[in-house]
Amino acid sequence: MLAKSLLIDESSGIINDGVVRDFAAQGIRTTDPRIRYYLWQFLLHLLPNDRSKWESTIKTRFEQYFKWVKIYFPDTFDWLEKDFSSEKTVKDFGLKNDSIMTQIYGDVIRMPNKAFIDCGIAKNEEEVSMYAKRIQRILYLFSNLNSAYSYTQGFNEIVLPLYEIVLKANRVLGGDDDLSESITFFLFQNLVTGTGLGDLFTMEQDFESVNGRFKVINKMIYFYDKDLYTLFNNLEIDPLQFAFPWVTLLFTQIYTGESLFHIWDKFLLKKVNVLEYAMAMASAHLIEVKSCLIGHNFNEILEFLQNIPPLDVTTIAVLAEDVWTQYCNGIKSK
Repeated sequence: MLAKSLLIDESSGIINDGVVRDFAAQGIRTTDPRIRYYLWQFLLHLLPNDRSKWESTIKTRFEQYFKWVKIYFPDTFDWLEKDFSSEKTVKDFGLKNDSIMTQIYGDVIRMPNKAFIDCGIAKNEEEVSMYAKRIQRILYLFSNLNSAYSYTQGFNEIVLPLYEIVLKANRVLGGDDDLSESITFFLFQNLVTGTGLGDLFTMEQDFESVNGRFKVINKMIYFYDKDLYTLFNNLEIDPLQFAFPWVTLLFTQIYTGESLFHIWDKFLLKKVNVLEYAMAMASAHLIEVKSCLIGHNFNEILEFLQNIPPLDVTTIAVLAEDVWTQYCNGIKSK
């Protein structure tokens, strides 16, 4: 029904936003890679409600993206053909902002080849380099076009699941790697700049501001489980001490593949408060592992939470929705 409500197999028609969200909220139970490919673009405001305009919209963005490639990457060489493997430390990329690419390049090449292969982006280690360069290009363009955010370590981990979704769908739809790169860029840009996620990265040096944002988790726990709230309060455990990578990296360090996508589906479905809903997801993790925390001291709890294992995402999603509802009701009643 979700594919039908998104008009994926149609060439025209007006998409009902509410119907799409209702069906998507029930869970995506299909192996068709086109579903999330179109759904996430729709939820991140990259595709209009008018189905007849999808192809032209995608084409326009593709053309815009590669105009930027020509502006920010000199035509004296092809970035995808550039080989830096023989150099131990690379700082001269021949780009206007080599310092930014130095950070991006280092973070991306440190990502294990296994991460690219296991998710199906690359078939083997030989292919990893090419796709890694495309991710580097996406992140470099984002940093130059969005000066308020620039590049921050962790962006490389967020862009990978988006790239996976887009590549797999375009391999079915017949789109090439250039098209996949351009769509991934716009998905990433809207995810970071349009949900409040990017604000956490820009506030990274402002401890008080970041800490204040994460105090929401304390409030959510207070409204849902006062015993757990008391435990954290008595031991002076601050959510920022363990939940910062959970939320800023959107749980990519805990989950992969379908489990991660299921979590992302849930907070992308929120029209507003996407970041706050990620906090509800974090709170749900704490509630689910409560039995592993009771009776332990500060250091033991932090060590466990900083290395929390993957949990059942269906349970977490249901629990997060319940946490969110109680939090919203609690705030309103005050």
